[in-house]
Amino acid sequence: MLVIEDEASVARAIQRTLERSGYEVTPATDKEGLTLAMRGAFDAIITDWLMPTINGVDLIRRLRAVLEPPPFMLVVSALSGTEARRQALECGAGAFLVKPYSPSELVQVLDNALTHGKTRDNAGPTSPKRASRVAPPFWGVFIAGSTGAPPTILNVMRAFPAAPRASFFIALHAPAWALGSLRKRLLGMTEMPVEIAAKGLRAKEGHVYIAPAGRHLTIEASTLRLVLREADEPDHFCPSADLLFTTGADVFLKRSIGVVLTGIGRDGAEGALRINAVGGTVIAQAPDSAVAPSMPETVIQSGAAHRVLEPEAISRGIRACMEGSKGVFEDSEL
Repeated sequence: MLVIEDEASVARAIQRTLERSGYEVTPATDKEGLTLAMRGAFDAIITDWLMPTINGVDLIRRLRAVLEPPPFMLVVSALSGTEARRQALECGAGAFLVKPYSPSELVQVLDNALTHGKTRDNAGPTSPKRASRVAPPFWGVFIAGSTGAPPTILNVMRAFPAAPRASFFIALHAPAWALGSLRKRLLGMTEMPVEIAAKGLRAKEGHVYIAPAGRHLTIEASTLRLVLREADEPDHFCPSADLLFTTGADVFLKRSIGVVLTGIGRDGAEGALRINAVGGTVIAQAPDSAVAPSMPETVIQSGAAHRVLEPEAISRGIRACMEGSKGVFEDSEL
């Protein structure tokens, strides 16, 4: 087994689990994993999806192009949902696991694949049919940030005194008092209603919704209802930008706009990939303008960002996207 994982503690945990089940395991960082995998000496490769140097999905595509026959390949990700699974399987993965998964679940997937042959045929990528869906007749703008983000959020929203053709959703890693302060300041600069999201609210155009502290904000595709989820212990970031972006992409499809601002960590990057996959648009704040650049940097490294903009250009980018006939705006419009 080759385990490609950029977080050493996670790689060690997987290694211990598999070795107890009798597997021989080689752990590798994302930097060295591709080189090792290219040698074709492994029966199975387990790779994280989003890593600093290489995207796990892209890694699988590259390996399938050169290895014959390819090993069984398993993608693990913090991103849940049918769209994430679809992307992983279409790239040629044999299975897909959502973090956090149990050790027994991991072992069972590998046992089935390598011994019993019960998992999906690994002969090549497939293109499963997708149910036809219709997006609402307005845009969904999803803004995520952490350290240093509130001033940028205010600057972005100042350009939208009213936005009848869009709903805005904000996921900010901040305590309740900071979110209350943000809401109060937003109310002073826009005519749009600004609400801390609550269970049962329905997303409406011309409204701003802020994810509450310590709760994940998601959107139900069939009803546009806002759904709040309790934070689980393994969650590093709450509210999760990945969950907001992912469920929002399922609702608004090509009318999804994801904006990732300054912040610590990688939250938002996998959700940005989802927005990208449904034809939406992803904007990342220029890292050199960020107080904490890791959130926008991770989005850029994943390849999901359509545009990398300075803070003062982000609102114009959003507006240009909504006014354009397609989901991606041209540089000349900025």
